[in-house]
Amino acid sequence: MIKVGIIGTGRATSISKGHLNGFRYHDDVELIGIYDLSREAMEQWCEAFGVSKELCYDSAEKLIHDADIVSICTPNFTHAEYICKCLEENTGVICEKPISSTGADIPKIRGAMANTTARSMVNLNYRYIPGIRMMHDYLASGKAGRIYMIRHNMGGSRLANESIGLEWRFVRAISGTGALGDFGSHALDLLRYILGTDQPVLEAPCLKQATFIRERAGKDGMRPVENDDCDMLLASLQGGGMYSLMLSRVGAVDSRLEVVAANAILSFRLAEPDRLYVQARQPGEGYGPMEAKLAENARPCWYNAPEAEVPYLACAESVSAFIDAYRAGKTMATGLDYGISILEETERLDKLAQEVR
Repeated sequence: MIKVGIIGTGRATSISKGHLNGFRYHDDVELIGIYDLSREAMEQWCEAFGVSKELCYDSAEKLIHDADIVSICTPNFTHAEYICKCLEENTGVICEKPISSTGADIPKIRGAMANTTARSMVNLNYRYIPGIRMMHDYLASGKAGRIYMIRHNMGGSRLANESIGLEWRFVRAISGTGALGDFGSHALDLLRYILGTDQPVLEAPCLKQATFIRERAGKDGMRPVENDDCDMLLASLQGGGMYSLMLSRVGAVDSRLEVVAANAILSFRLAEPDRLYVQARQPGEGYGPMEAKLAENARPCWYNAPEAEVPYLACAESVSAFIDAYRAGKTMATGLDYGISILEETERLDKLAQEVR
């Protein structure tokens, strides 16, 4: 049996439930323990997901020592510490993105990576959505032809509620960037993924940021929000083409990824994760009608899945893929090196935005 643990259960709506479901896809995986700073949170999580409270650990270090693989689902500023502890124990690690709240942790992570054989994955799970994988395959086939433009809208609306207090996500020392790190990590990964590369592809980027809800209620009164609510990015793509990205954590309408190419227009909507829309063009003619291509051989849960469940379903797929790779002794495309590259790119963009403010 592969023994697994989860650090950072959080609330019942935490991404940790996606990790749990991914583990549950495998008969040879056993959840041996969970750990959270809050005993109450752990017990509530156990009740929500049918997990024995006897699996609640008092120490993250003990769980890391006992497990073969550990999922890290804690706030961003703790990621590097837990990653290094896992690597020191030669324990496989699945870490939520971003890999850290700050690039200052990169040398420490690289140092730990140099002295371990442990396998790793940064959970950039949106690339496991069936419609996104269809877009990747369509572009990889060459049928779309030369890419003219890629545009992407991404975000969420929960934090548009001004009555939500000062969560860790609003504090730069804990979270790092705001919408850029939270949603932008996924967006930059998806751009690389659909283009079939693990390297940055943006040239001459221009990024504008804004914080619209500037204060949130803290324990000692109203406190400033220290990072970005919204980001708008415009850039060129290596090899030609243009790219636009809009990120928002305070209200997002129709999260969508579109590719306009010489021979086809491809459109993916997060609200319809089980399909890809295609407008093909014949030589000498314009684009034809939009046709929906339904994913084949996806798990039944993907068909007509509610948009709110998509991140959790995608997380379960990515965690399941890591288990397959771990069992086979293979390396994941989104390992720690790749996670470092994504963090470095978000920090470059954030610095660029700060310089033009």
